[in-house]
This record gives sequence, C-alpha cells and structure tokens, in this order.
Amino acid sequence: MGISAAPHPATQVVQRNRKIADELRARGGLVVWVRVNLKQFIQLPVDEPSPLEGKPLPDELSEIVRSAGFQDGDLLITKRHWGAFAGTSLEPELRSRGIETVVLTGISTNGGGRINAASGDGPGLRVRRS
Repeated sequence: MGISAAPHPATQVVQRNRKIADELRARGGLVVWVRVNLKQFIQLPVDEPSPLEGKPLPDELSEIVRSAGFQDGDLLITKRHWGAFAGTSLEPELRSRGIETVVLTGISTNGGGRINAASGDGPGLRVRRS
C-alpha cells in the first residue's frame, strides 16, 4: 500500500476494488485475487534487473491487504512470474466454473503486475476493465 500509484492513490483503488468484489459476489460471480510471491519470483533474463532483486523483502509484500475484503469462497492465486495463467491453477479454475468473462481491477506495477488477459496472457477470455 506504500507505493505511489497513479492516476489514483492505492487506498482509493483498494476501496473501489472492494466495492466491485462485493457487487460481483452479490450477483453470484467469482472473485479471484492474484498475488505475487516476490520471495520466490522466477528471475528471467532481462535487459534491466528488477529493482527488488537482491533486497530483503517482507512477507506482507506478497499478501492481499485486509482492507481489500478477501472472503471465504474467493479464489486466491499465487504467481511467481509476470503471467497469472502460466504455472498457476487460474485457467483450469475458470474453465471448470464455465467462466468466460473476466473483469480486471487493481494496480499494475513493475514489481509484480496484474493479470493481462487482453495481451494474450489468458485463455481467450472476454476482458472488461474497470
């Protein structure tokens, strides 16, 4: 929560995400939380190393903040690289539930990112951005 997010502060994004998640649950939708395990992040060859590489990282960097409103019945996916689908159970979980449309919310960062089905990272899902 301490990152400088733009164009909206992180606290405001979390509040809006919580409202969207609550409304989605109320309508029978599945809320999926994607977190990044930064301590076990797969280091890939890149032009510039991650600004986090080699630094001691607190566990809370990879946790969903309590104020986001995670609830029993929500799906929690932990990824170890940029993509939320490869190497995780996200795609099989969505397919097994017959889910074809995904609403993306959250904060995109260069330290972990959020899923980007629109760029081909997903299994051909319809994407709605909020």
